[in-house]
Amino acid sequence: MSPIFLDADILLDVFAERRPFYRDAARILSLVEERQIEGCTSALIFAHLYYIIRKLRSRDIALTHLRKLHSLITVLPVDERSIDYALNSAMADFEDAIQFHTAKHHHIKYIITRNTKDYKPERKSNITISTADDYLMLWKSKSNTCKDMA
Repeated sequence: MSPIFLDADILLDVFAERRPFYRDAARILSLVEERQIEGCTSALIFAHLYYIIRKLRSRDIALTHLRKLHSLITVLPVDERSIDYALNSAMADFEDAIQFHTAKHHHIKYIITRNTKDYKPERKSNITISTADDYLMLWKSKSNTCKDMA
């Protein structure tokens, strides 16, 4: 299965144990940890997560979470090209436009987020925007299909 891009809200659902979203978000991160799914996010999201977790908990807890996350996923650079596309994007949320174009630039096929409505790209794209629970259903169906073929 293709790599997935994890948006900040999915990661915060895990780190802040936000109910009722925690369970599905934690399951996705567990699949990444088990190397059943390849996860990635942008360098920008690391900055956002640090800021929010530090405010919610502490600097040390924020760094502990981010070190663990860094060991599990690929951190994609946010480059000038992604910023240029985001600046000229029709997407309403600039930060989400950066994430979208970073994922697109790196040929990511899935963005996992709770804010699917914010990821309305201005053109057709081959990126699927999905919630954690919807992606888990897709992953489970594809996993079962592969087992049936074996």
